Amino acid sequence: MIRTSTSPVGRRQRNRERKLALFLDHALAIVISDGLDALTMPGLAEAADTGVGSLYRYFSGKDAVIAALQVHAVGAFAEHLSEAVGERRGLEALRAITRSWAGFRDARPELFALADQSLSDPRQLLDDEQEAEVAATLAPALRRVHLALTEAVDDGDLAPGDATLRTHALWAAIHGAEHFRKRERRSGVGADALRDELVTAILAGWGRR
Repeated sequence: MIRTSTSPVGRRQRNRERKLALFLDHALAIVISDGLDALTMPGLAEAADTGVGSLYRYFSGKDAVIAALQVHAVGAFAEHLSEAVGERRGLEALRAITRSWAGFRDARPELFALADQSLSDPRQLLDDEQEAEVAATLAPALRRVHLALTEAVDDGDLAPGDATLRTHALWAAIHGAEHFRKRERRSGVGADALRDELVTAILAGWGRR
């Protein structure tokens, strides 16, 4: 039988995790309401009804809060992609993957905005260690794309090729098409239609029958 730890250490750890989650919830609310630049340690402390000193027991500064938010957002996307793909394989998995980014936007718009900023903002918002943590959180999603591409080759639906390069090429097309959404009204072209056209062309170039 599994027992929940009742030791002081276990209780302290759970309390710490609850506090951390609460601080991140308040930080996310600030970012959603007023933008990333509005997030400050004093402002977060006020929103969480705690002292600034208490925050520094959890975060080294604002950059660490941003990194934790982005890890949370990117991790949520990785989970969303995994659920969207399910037991599908090969081309069927790739079709689900193609729709997963827009699906995440519709399901979790606040986390999508953070994940999108983390993955596309040209500014150096995080230090190398924090960037590596975000990248590690995204890795399961990229591995799932890599696997689907490898399966499609094994199934004879795609010609052999560099699955790692193809993973990033496919991601670039999906992510880039999403940024076209703000031009939909002016161009008369839907971002989803553009994404599907790009992916269709890419798969055809890789030898889809």
